Amino acid sequence: MKVSGIFYDKEHRVLDIDYKYTNPDIISPNKKAPFELSFYTHDSKKIKSIAINAQSNEYSLITNNNQNKTKS
Repeated sequence: MKVSGIFYDKEHRVLDIDYKYTNPDIISPNKKAPFELSFYTHDSKKIKSIAINAQSNEYSLITNNNQNKTKS
């Protein structure tokens, strides 16, 4: 399973993009697999929201509960 993330600033500009594959790469229903996304920006405080996308050959899930919300 491929997990990708887009890191945004308060103006919703893209700061960085990353993706990783879960281990194990095949996840059974109702099971979990860890992943870590990294960002490469000199000031992590600029990151105000993140969009996460999890994809398999069979399914895709996109979630971003805070995409339109900005942290102060």
